Amino acid sequence: MIQFQTGSTIKPDPKGAYALYGSNGIIGKSSGFQFERGIIIGRVGNYCGSVQYSHSTFSASGNTIIALPLEGNEELIPYLYYTLKHLSLGQFASGSAQPQITQSVLKTQPVLIPPVSFLKIFCSVTFELLRQIDHLKKENENLHKTRELLLPGLISGRLDLERV
Repeated sequence: MIQFQTGSTIKPDPKGAYALYGSNGIIGKSSGFQFERGIIIGRVGNYCGSVQYSHSTFSASGNTIIALPLEGNEELIPYLYYTLKHLSLGQFASGSAQPQITQSVLKTQPVLIPPVSFLKIFCSVTFELLRQIDHLKKENENLHKTRELLLPGLISGRLDLERV
């Protein structure tokens, strides 16, 4: 149902078009992408075991494990995402100075698989919700950039609110 893949060393590119994920979410941009969409698990450090979802193309650093559905199970991504998120994966981390979680540990976790009819209904509803969440995150990012662009001009008086 699911396969795991470790992220790779990627050089961030501020001008890149694709999100670059680290162990706790987006850490920058990259000029290329590795995955169409998927579930990103923090592999190393304080955020070891954190679970993120990307609805769009992305790259992932070596501090991550990517969970991808096996061929033919793509529609199960929402179920897999919420299942991994609620397993509290951080509890399976080893190492004290630099905690980490491995693919072998992830592969041994038992997961309840509901009937296919339930899975289809759940995934059709939650897939749309995940898509909307992704859209709102991007919109938030654009609003933040706009604010950062306008704020200095407004504070200095170089920009007049009535003309904006």
